[in-house]
Amino acid sequence: MRGNYPGRVFVDHLQRPHVAVVWATGRWMYLLGEVTTAQQKTSIKQFMQDTVICDCRKQKKNWFEIYTSDSKHLDNFFLKEIDKLRVDKHYESVYRLNVEKFLQVLRANCHERSDVNFKFETFDILPKGGSSNRKNSAELKKTVGVVVKRGDTVISIAKNNGFIFGKEYFIDIDTLIVEERRKGYATLAAIKLISYFLEKNMLPLWETAENNIASKKLAFKLGFEPIDTYPVFEFKIK
Repeated sequence: MRGNYPGRVFVDHLQRPHVAVVWATGRWMYLLGEVTTAQQKTSIKQFMQDTVICDCRKQKKNWFEIYTSDSKHLDNFFLKEIDKLRVDKHYESVYRLNVEKFLQVLRANCHERSDVNFKFETFDILPKGGSSNRKNSAELKKTVGVVVKRGDTVISIAKNNGFIFGKEYFIDIDTLIVEERRKGYATLAAIKLISYFLEKNMLPLWETAENNIASKKLAFKLGFEPIDTYPVFEFKIK
């Protein structure tokens, strides 16, 4: 993970790999290569059963996701040949910030909110109680986020989620209280976080499912523009 985010890499052959799975600990898996031979299919199924499902159960999760590229071979394999798991496929997109558009948004939203407080806080890249494979010191790294509170109640959080590549990072945003959504708190938290990292010459990337209309609207509102779309397979443990 380039030393920025904890994870593991699995390959079908150490010297001449044809299939690789990069697993960002506690988050997603990225599969590279084609799964076409019977041996490759057996290896992937065994990997899911012996490693992935066991890890999910330790984390008390009943699902996991694999990000990959469009492939008829993978569609047929994951959607038709996987037993004991329910498999669905959807598409996700990555958006990159248009700085000029963002600066216009910043100027239009420079006022403060008197009903809530905005505070910068540090977060563990991995949540406490996450994967039991926390062996690498990189897993102890912290990340920065903006927390929106009313009193002691956390309403929204916008943070750098720890995925950093060069000068780019992924931003995570969530409004935890349903009744407080669509009131502008997530927008202002994101503006503060993006502004903070722009001063450090770092640009945010936004990732969301294609059917997540609210997330896409917020991305466009902040000045993000789409740059890539790819399939994601979601596996639910029966």
